[in-house]
Amino acid sequence: MLYSNRIGNFSKGLPHDDLGDVIPAAYDSLLQLASGDPDDFERIPLAGTANPANPQAGLAFELESTDSGQVTLPAAPPLASAWRAGEMVEDYWMTLAREIPFSRSG
Repeated sequence: MLYSNRIGNFSKGLPHDDLGDVIPAAYDSLLQLASGDPDDFERIPLAGTANPANPQAGLAFELESTDSGQVTLPAAPPLASAWRAGEMVEDYWMTLAREIPFSRSG
């Protein structure tokens, strides 16, 4: 974990403090999921009334086609990296460009 306050890590649905940082104990409960115990999912503290949608879907195994364990994605770029900053610049430019009619593109 790059940042001790877990900024940049997935924490949707978990309780957060007044500054918007995830409560460390709540995030740590997600790390316990590696134990393989299905009851660990029930011990995750949640914020609000929404329950996680199908939280164990990533543990499913398909007997046909490619095994899900064989399909990988590269890790996301670090939060404070030039790569991530470049992606944000691209997102902002796309947001601005969507307001330009195609009739003006020539």
